[in-house]
Amino acid sequence: MANSTITKNAIADTMIQLSETKPIDKITIAEIVAGCGINRQTYYYHFEDKYQLIRWIYQTRIFDELLNGLTFDNWEENMIKALIGLQKIRKFTLNVASSSNNCFQPYMQEILNEIFILAIDEIKGSVKETTLTDSDEKLYASFLTYGISGVILDWITMENRITEIELVNKIKEMFIRTEKIDINSLL
Repeated sequence: MANSTITKNAIADTMIQLSETKPIDKITIAEIVAGCGINRQTYYYHFEDKYQLIRWIYQTRIFDELLNGLTFDNWEENMIKALIGLQKIRKFTLNVASSSNNCFQPYMQEILNEIFILAIDEIKGSVKETTLTDSDEKLYASFLTYGISGVILDWITMENRITEIELVNKIKEMFIRTEKIDINSLL
């Protein structure tokens, strides 16, 4: 199993390195296998195609960090670690986001949606009376998912952006302020 992970990481590192100078759409499996010294059969043993490889890179290098023991108490710390990981492969992410098969944002949205549904379930469980239906729960999770994923994608594409800590603090501040808004006073 350790050899499998070593091989997958070598393939991933090669893909990331190639993306520094070449668009994702133009990178071939032949270039990836040549770059890490394996044959095509070995590549296809581990990954179906380059998009499954990209998904694996994000899962192991970004989202596992975010999801690792995620709770309300540590979400900020986990999010900062995930954003630092994302920053480490920023050029790769920009390349993936501009490719014809932008799999970064949909994958990020899938992960964030799962997180928000779990968070909303946890909040619902701690409230004695709630009128929040399953349909409302999915709508709220989708709203948060699209908003936060958009903010993260904008953040990664900006040249002079705020730090990971500042971004997480802004997101936290937004949640706190939203929670305090009395919608009736706005109507």
